[in-house]
Amino acid sequence: MELLEKVRCWLIQEKVGLLSEAKLIELVDKKITEIDEPPDYLTAISLRERIDHIPRLDLVKDRVENKDCAVIAKKMLSALHEDTVSYDDIGLYSLNLCQILGCQEGAYVDFDWITDEVYLMNEGVKEQEQSKKDIVSVLKELSAL
Repeated sequence: MELLEKVRCWLIQEKVGLLSEAKLIELVDKKITEIDEPPDYLTAISLRERIDHIPRLDLVKDRVENKDCAVIAKKMLSALHEDTVSYDDIGLYSLNLCQILGCQEGAYVDFDWITDEVYLMNEGVKEQEQSKKDIVSVLKELSAL
């Protein structure tokens, strides 16, 4: 994955809650130290300056796409398997991603379903173990987009 796309993924992860702002800055700062001549956008992100003029980093102009969602789904699966997030967290991240996606076709439907499934599971309407299996299954499908 090229650097610009990797940074785009980090920005999406921060936007949905998978990465804290501090972790984003840490990743960017580390990348800056690894590169002889880091691109200006890395410094801008590190300093929390505007980056909306940079193609691919403006998540409003360059909408989140299915391939971005696949990466986010993989990150969610990884975090679940590492037990660093809960299913409630996955529901919140999915809701946040749906807000970014803005009712687009494709991945929106599945992330919206995850949000609903977590809610129904917490309300006792759905059986937890089956819902958890179903959520993991949908995340696996999304990661293959």
